[in-house]
Amino acid sequence: MKNKKGSCHNRNKKSAAHNNPQLVVDRFTKLPDDLLLNILDRVNTPDAVRTCLLSKRTIHLSHMLSRFQISVDSFVPDCGYATLKDTIPMNAAVADATDSILNFRRQDIPLCHLSVCFYLKYYDCLTIGKAVARAMATNNLLDSVEFIILPEKKPEHYSTYDLRHNGKQLMRFFGACTDAFAGLTRLYLRNLKLGETDIPNIIATCKLLEYLRLSFCETEDSVLQLQVEHPRLVELDIYHASLELVELNYLPNLKHLDFSLWVCPHEPLSFGNVPLLSSLSLTNVAMRYQEVIRLSHFLANVPNISRPVPQLRK
Repeated sequence: MKNKKGSCHNRNKKSAAHNNPQLVVDRFTKLPDDLLLNILDRVNTPDAVRTCLLSKRTIHLSHMLSRFQISVDSFVPDCGYATLKDTIPMNAAVADATDSILNFRRQDIPLCHLSVCFYLKYYDCLTIGKAVARAMATNNLLDSVEFIILPEKKPEHYSTYDLRHNGKQLMRFFGACTDAFAGLTRLYLRNLKLGETDIPNIIATCKLLEYLRLSFCETEDSVLQLQVEHPRLVELDIYHASLELVELNYLPNLKHLDFSLWVCPHEPLSFGNVPLLSSLSLTNVAMRYQEVIRLSHFLANVPNISRPVPQLRK
């Protein structure tokens, strides 16, 4: 009976501890700083900062994080979903938090990873871009810098005017913050209509770029070809681009290519200098007017392909 009572008492004690948030916080804050930082660096930065503010013991840790990862998803209203109107304060919160946290973090602590996911609103973008550029200038050990630039609406709700407006907003942001773009290693763009030289200019400016995703990105009607050249790019992901041809002229480090949903009647890709390309995924909806792609001919200039993954949907 003694053992049973003792066991029951221990279970009740553990249950009480689990249901007492303050007790959990107290136990958490008693951990050493290096262990706390290891835990905090595994969650989104806004959640990490909120956790640090729970106790005087951990406030100083909010300036010592080695990873900065923030997204508009961290500021969704309490109801659990966001309307178009909600995107305004959500994006402003991302911009303010990015500016504040990056400006006030300890400069002697290396920053190894930086990722910002935000909507394409110019003045918020400007705040984010300037803050990221300053962080790049003072942190030489950044391994990964990522911009995920989101549209405010769903793709099916965009008109040609909206896409063109998004394209102009992006290029305005790009022109004002080229220093930030120059240090990016990963870039996600979607729902844009851009000029003839816009995408090549962005790619050329992002000198450290290793991953690029273009989703629902178009060029002006008079321009149906996209030429891609970059010495460091490793992964390229193009989804639903209204292009006649994408020419991969010079991508000596490209290893993975994912190309989905093209509209042209012929082969959508032209391979130039891609000696390391070994993984290729092609996905398309078969249309009557489109020619059958013969992989033996299509991949004649890409001898190292080990995993071509063609997918055809009717």
